Amino acid sequence: MSMHHALTTKFRQGTILSCPACGEGLYKVQQQSTTKDLVFDSASLLGPLNTTIPPLTSWQALYCPLCGGRLYKDGQLHTLQHGWR
Repeated sequence: MSMHHALTTKFRQGTILSCPACGEGLYKVQQQSTTKDLVFDSASLLGPLNTTIPPLTSWQALYCPLCGGRLYKDGQLHTLQHGWR
């Protein structure tokens, strides 16, 4: 998959980003977005799944707050529903 194609992957509202290392569900996509949208505007497009997950701030790296695992790698985000996409 090319980097351009990866950045235009669409994520539906309700998709859950999860940690590939510990498996924890972390953030829910608030409105349909692309990978690029979520990477560059994650603070407004990704809501914490529960109160134990801290909210994201602008330009914060997409890491698991529980174990430090990377949620974004090689142009793809890790989701609970579909794995890397």
